[in-house]
Amino acid sequence: MSARVFAGWRGVLMLVVAAACVIAPVRSVQADLVVTGTRFIYPAGQKALTLRTGNVGQHPILVQSWLDSGDFTADPSRETVPFLLTPPVFRLDPAGRMSLLLRHTGEAMPKDRESVFWINFLEVPARDSSQKNLLQLAYRLRMKVLYRPEGLPGSASEAIGKVAWTYHAADGDIEAHNETPYFVSLARVELEAVAAAGGGHSATPITLTGLTVAPLARTRFSLPAGAAPRLGVAVLRYYAANDDGEIIEAKAALRQGKTRGTQ
Repeated sequence: MSARVFAGWRGVLMLVVAAACVIAPVRSVQADLVVTGTRFIYPAGQKALTLRTGNVGQHPILVQSWLDSGDFTADPSRETVPFLLTPPVFRLDPAGRMSLLLRHTGEAMPKDRESVFWINFLEVPARDSSQKNLLQLAYRLRMKVLYRPEGLPGSASEAIGKVAWTYHAADGDIEAHNETPYFVSLARVELEAVAAAGGGHSATPITLTGLTVAPLARTRFSLPAGAAPRLGVAVLRYYAANDDGEIIEAKAALRQGKTRGTQ
């Protein structure tokens, strides 16, 4: 496998529109909240991690922050996570900044691999009482927190190039086998494809985005209906973020998985 670095990746921001569907002018179509970083690494034994936020807009905003264990739809009041994030609610004036503290609360965590959690930031703009028909939009940003135990072998950057890939034709999916103790966060996966009739190569590769490969595990990803990837050497390219937010490009062979009934 080969790898190279791409700098400047900003990650994927998730936009959640929390407003009624009415005919009204919209004050802003972009989030004013900015958070420094693309994801957060929490080393075991560290007392706290500082998260820096700011308001780049022209109006005050209210921000609510909380953590979840992976379920995007979970009720924050019912989520139990081994972290405390303060302050949970704060106001940011234009050009204002706020530092949040993330603390591990001491619960036992797996020592042989990383654990993943998600920090949520919900931005609510201030209401303008002079414009009664103004449509208010709330933006939700979700970012990974990786709890990293001490003494793990290798490195997170090395783990990117060690993922092994298998195609399971009967199930229409590909499998990523990660033998390392680190999560591999994939911005994009590209596979060379064969034509529908099987007589040549398609000009359009199969592309998957926003995937995560768990440590010490096999993770499967479904392919688009009717898609058939080409097998062989260096026909799969994937792009993953390292600890600094840079993108590492890696190439790998895509192997054929065992068919049903094969021992």
